[in-house]
Amino acid sequence: PDAEQWEGVLVRVENARVTDKNDQYQEMTLTGGLVADDELFDFFGAVAVDTCYSQVSGVMNYFFKYFIMPRSDADLVEGAPTDCASTIAEVCDDGVDNDGDSFVDCQDWDCTDDPACTESLCGDGLDNDSDGDTDCDDSDCLGTVDCPVPTENTDASCIDGVDNDGDNLIDCEDPSCNAHPNVTVCPTETNCGDGLDDDNDGHIDCNDWDCADDPLCIESVCDDGSDNDGDSFTDCADRDCWSDPVCDAVEEVGAECSDGVDNDGDGHTDCDDFSCQATFPDCTETNCSDGVDNDGDGYTDCDDFDCMWEVGQCTGTEGDAVTCSDGLDNDSNGFTDCSDYGCRCCPSEGNACTIMHVAPTCLPCQ
Repeated sequence: PDAEQWEGVLVRVENARVTDKNDQYQEMTLTGGLVADDELFDFFGAVAVDTCYSQVSGVMNYFFKYFIMPRSDADLVEGAPTDCASTIAEVCDDGVDNDGDSFVDCQDWDCTDDPACTESLCGDGLDNDSDGDTDCDDSDCLGTVDCPVPTENTDASCIDGVDNDGDNLIDCEDPSCNAHPNVTVCPTETNCGDGLDDDNDGHIDCNDWDCADDPLCIESVCDDGSDNDGDSFTDCADRDCWSDPVCDAVEEVGAECSDGVDNDGDGHTDCDDFSCQATFPDCTETNCSDGVDNDGDGYTDCDDFDCMWEVGQCTGTEGDAVTCSDGLDNDSNGFTDCSDYGCRCCPSEGNACTIMHVAPTCLPCQ
């Protein structure tokens, strides 16, 4: 529950038993609910449920949930079966360490999403989850209707000369103003090849979101060694070229997403590869409200990552121009607006996400 303070830090847990394995995401769950992912070191095939480890070390990361990433064999030290507590479920409000992992109630990973461990009411003046923080002082309330984060997304706030949302961008320089569908006071980039910042938003030609679909801003030749569209990505490194035949070291189109080969060498094959999940219909949840797991990945409708950006179909999603600039944590994952990977995901900046996705009201990836 308090994992955020350890993000990016090497952590260690002791006397932890493997309680579950997830074949889809190549991860194991340990006593107390902590997840270990094999992103840095391929341990998954050698792990068995009920194995007891005297020590498990790894770097704490976040991608829709917190997990640790062991780096080598040395981070997984197997112990005697009697070293680990039995797998009894933790009751989250009885003051007892039910599962014997030394963590009680809301301090136990098992209780992360339990109602007893969440500030359920953010305007009642009470510390509902007894963590010492009340209402808007509690991180659980950040981005709720009672505790929205500052925004800059109206005609009035986009011409007042104030950085209302604290992102160091003022008025029409801010994407939440110049790309918001309800803001009418900000001009647009009218010419994408004149070398001028026509709309005075700080972005020129193809570096301006307004030019995203302009022919001048699309990589037209994918093997000439030139950055044809001026977006800092050349040839096959440019997303515009991923479906071009000369860029065969990718995994995005139908043939590459159903051949059983890891074409792009990222360790994920066919529909297990995020590139395929984002582009190939057979790997995506094609209907987010039919009660069917269309892509067979174990997640149905709005529980599927594919549906996260289907704002019209799934309540509680965050991914379009409006939901990414409204100051609310619409999907209740603890991240609001452009801090949410659903709004701004930039692998090039070292984020723990794979598919580049940026809502118009968020800053482009660097």
